Amino acid sequence: MTGVYTHELGHNLGLWHANSWESATLVADDTYGSHDEYGHIFDCMGMTSATTTYDQEHFNASFKNALDWLPDIYVTTLSDGDSDTSVDLYAMDQTQISGRTYAVKLDVGVSLGSNTDLDYWIEFRTRYPANSTLAVSYTHLRAHET
Repeated sequence: MTGVYTHELGHNLGLWHANSWESATLVADDTYGSHDEYGHIFDCMGMTSATTTYDQEHFNASFKNALDWLPDIYVTTLSDGDSDTSVDLYAMDQTQISGRTYAVKLDVGVSLGSNTDLDYWIEFRTRYPANSTLAVSYTHLRAHET
């Protein structure tokens, strides 16, 4: 029941549903994909379940940034000119410590379906113990120009 309250609180704070783009191919932003309104499975504004715990009831990094719960000083923004950039990314579901990066915004302005000027956000979570891919406290990203 906590999930319903958290979800509705998000709407009251001005947030929309945490959706996803379901690609029709192996290309993530394939224009022939489809929109899934509740597709973000790690966000309480998306698809959560009855087994979701209190620790898992977080908003995604973009939403936390919009609410100023994850201020810009904790977000690294990268664009096309930022090749060979190294970022230590810390788990955003932990206490914020000055000088750390908790989200990366890729300022790409992609269009998917009827939505335009979209950016990619990279975030890292640890409070899903059943998901072994989320089991470390930080990860190291290296962006390369292709």
